[in-house]
Amino acid sequence: MLTVRELIIARQNNLLLAISGNHTIATNYWMEMWEEGGMNLFRFYNFVHGVNVSLENHHQGCSFSFTMDNLNIHHNSAVLQMIHDAVPFPILVLQ
Repeated sequence: MLTVRELIIARQNNLLLAISGNHTIATNYWMEMWEEGGMNLFRFYNFVHGVNVSLENHHQGCSFSFTMDNLNIHHNSAVLQMIHDAVPFPILVLQ
């Protein structure tokens, strides 16, 4: 059986993943995998929006922390604004 890394290299797949450390959340991870094209703002924005909708639907009124590395797309003003608008008291940790 191939590891995730071997699978990505062998098939030239891309993986977008969000993980929650809260095990009381029914879905504590979100994943999107695709073969064609790379990461772009449209794909990332829609992915984060899906995570926010999931959190809103199952944990209304809760606060969440989002930790993202220094990839330019993570610092896009539209993405950051969407997080602020969707989550009551977001904590953003940008590396």
